[in-house]
Amino acid sequence: MWQLHSNFENHHEYEIDITIMTEDGTITQKITGIQASYRYRRTMSWHIEVDFNNPLNFHFSDYNGDGYLDMGLRFAPGGSMMNDPHYIWLWDSYLNQFIRNNKLEWISNEGSIELMEDGTIHSSSRITMGHYSLRIFTFIDGYLTLIENKEINPLKKEETP
Repeated sequence: MWQLHSNFENHHEYEIDITIMTEDGTITQKITGIQASYRYRRTMSWHIEVDFNNPLNFHFSDYNGDGYLDMGLRFAPGGSMMNDPHYIWLWDSYLNQFIRNNKLEWISNEGSIELMEDGTIHSSSRITMGHYSLRIFTFIDGYLTLIENKEINPLKKEETP
C-alpha cells in the first residue's frame, strides 16, 4: 500500500507498508513503516531517470542467485556520487519471508547497483570529477563477496617509466 505523506514542489515523501500474501489471500508477512522519498529535478544532470509509474523503483530480482525473487525499493534520491539508495530484502526460503539485507543496501548507498545477466552485482560510484570506482560482487555460499574493485580515471595521465 502506498500512501502519499506530503507533497512539496517536486518533492514527494511516502510512508509505505508492504503486505505479502499467498494466492488464496493469506497474509504471510507485513513490512511496515518504511520511509521513502524522491525529488524530480528539471535538469538533465540527474543520472537516474524517475519512472513516474514506479518512482520508488519497486522491483523483484534474484540478487543472490538462489532461484527466488528478492525485493527492492528506492528510499531516497541519489546524489553526485551516482548512488541509488535502495531497501533490499532477500527471500529466505527456510523462513518463507523477505529479510532485509544491510550489505546490499550499503552498496546502493555508496553507488549505483545493477544486477547483471551473469548474476554478478555491479556498483559504480563517482570519486571525483572523471574518477570512478567499479566494484563487482557475487554471492558465494550465501555470502556477498567482492570479487573485483577497479578505479577508472580517464583524465589521469599514465606515468612513463
